[in-house]
Amino acid sequence: MEVLGGKRNERIVYNMYWMEAMPMARKHLSKLAPGTAVMTLAIACAMAGAWWWLKAQHRASEPVQVAQAFVAYLKVGQFAQAHGLTMKNPYTGRTVSELADISRRNLCQVQEGRILSTFPFQSNGNRLRRWLMGQEVEMSPITIEFAGNCPFNVTVRRTQSNDWKVSSFQSHAG
Repeated sequence: MEVLGGKRNERIVYNMYWMEAMPMARKHLSKLAPGTAVMTLAIACAMAGAWWWLKAQHRASEPVQVAQAFVAYLKVGQFAQAHGLTMKNPYTGRTVSELADISRRNLCQVQEGRILSTFPFQSNGNRLRRWLMGQEVEMSPITIEFAGNCPFNVTVRRTQSNDWKVSSFQSHAG
């Protein structure tokens, strides 16, 4: 009659193997260069940082600057300068007086520097993919949503001369 069952004997043999193997593993790890752990950690951090950067949202600076300048001109009543930033279409007014009329109907208390969002979402990875494939990197149109008493957005498009111009603006229900 065997007191220790077959499985128990296997477990004892397995544990004895690890008791013998652990000092060998420690001995092997101690032979590695001292900078290996630091280098491994640096590579892991670089990979995590690259992953984060690829997934992060890219906020196009040129269209945002045009939209912010447009809103700033409208707020102080400089309609001629604001009209210079538009595509001069029915949505923005073909003339300065049309722009003034449209802005009186649509402009609410907007916080110039406070941007809630840009649309469409474009990640840095998407821009990199487009660039590598030889496609246009900037997406057009881009809608910039401003904070204020009421939601206010400005849509900016790239023109044939490669400039960014305001194609429409409006306040809307939240």
